Amino acid sequence: MSSSSLPSSQKQVHLLKRPGRAPLSTEILNVVTAPLPDVSNLASGHVFLKTHFLSLDPSMRPSMDPSKKSYRPPAPLNETFWAGGVGTVIKSNHPEYKEGELVLSSAFGAQEYADMDVAATQRNGFFYKIDPAKGIEPREYLGGLWGTGLAAYLGMKEIAKVKKGDRVLVSGAAGATGGLAIQIARQLGASYIVGVAGGPGKAKYVVEELGADECIDYREANFEKQIASLSDRPEGGMDVYFDNVGGQTLDAALLAMNPNGRIACCGAISGYGGSYEGLKNSFVIVARRLTLQGYIAIGTFWPQDVYQAAIAQLATWLAEKKIATRFHFYEKVGVENFLDALKALFEGKNWGKMLLQVDPEWKGEGSKSAAK
Repeated sequence: MSSSSLPSSQKQVHLLKRPGRAPLSTEILNVVTAPLPDVSNLASGHVFLKTHFLSLDPSMRPSMDPSKKSYRPPAPLNETFWAGGVGTVIKSNHPEYKEGELVLSSAFGAQEYADMDVAATQRNGFFYKIDPAKGIEPREYLGGLWGTGLAAYLGMKEIAKVKKGDRVLVSGAAGATGGLAIQIARQLGASYIVGVAGGPGKAKYVVEELGADECIDYREANFEKQIASLSDRPEGGMDVYFDNVGGQTLDAALLAMNPNGRIACCGAISGYGGSYEGLKNSFVIVARRLTLQGYIAIGTFWPQDVYQAAIAQLATWLAEKKIATRFHFYEKVGVENFLDALKALFEGKNWGKMLLQVDPEWKGEGSKSAAK
């Protein structure tokens, strides 16, 4: 598509009001039609892009409500809601980016087109060119090589410091980050891995496709006892817990830990839509001398050499097919389906990394049609 054939308007998703504890609805997040920016006089250092697909992430929910005190600033009202994505440069006024090149950015927003200041975006997030010569699918840049992969890698390598022989527990195991965390733990030498996921189908997937040794179904009435009883086994409990969930799952996991166990707190999705549950078993942290550490994967939280080493290792494992991201494209195409796709994510309907294809004309690698 050339800049001369652009439409006069586009669809955007705006945050209309703070949700509090209310379920997501069109009263909170809805589609608006907005005029397309004039790209004939694109500002210096800017590029104008067409969005192909967007990433749907659990951290979107707490960012809607300032009372959640998220690590991310509250999303502004009556503006385009944030989202990372992949798209093509339609027009460029930046010397390093040319028309037709594919780009990954954390600042696409939930919209069909985006005007981005490259330097500003790089200071506050991600913006870089996708190199086809590397042989990595464009969608993988939103999986194994973006926040999802970095969260799993940094949590296992830098926070939990998984080593050969460790026994590892992972919650949210059928999700994007949890699934990669299992595979990365195995690459780092974990000897036994237990996943926690919802439903027998996902539990089977976690074992048979992701490589966990077993998986506990959190939809079973006694799942907390199943987790806690891991410490009763003759071979011992868990050395590492990778927590995506918080709440009662974290509370049960404390009882599963071996002395001097390490817990990487990556997320707390169980409380993103309501109140956070406190811990009842916190005495175990002292009694078993556990280490719990929260962390953020994206931003200025890590030295650049740590980031670069993580990305290099992830790229190597992906190229060697030692790890893989499973992608779940929402069933419908178009940014107008953003709300429904986000609701599906929080209802646990995704198997792996949830993406929304925005551009119905995109048929390249990583498209919904190519993924079938």
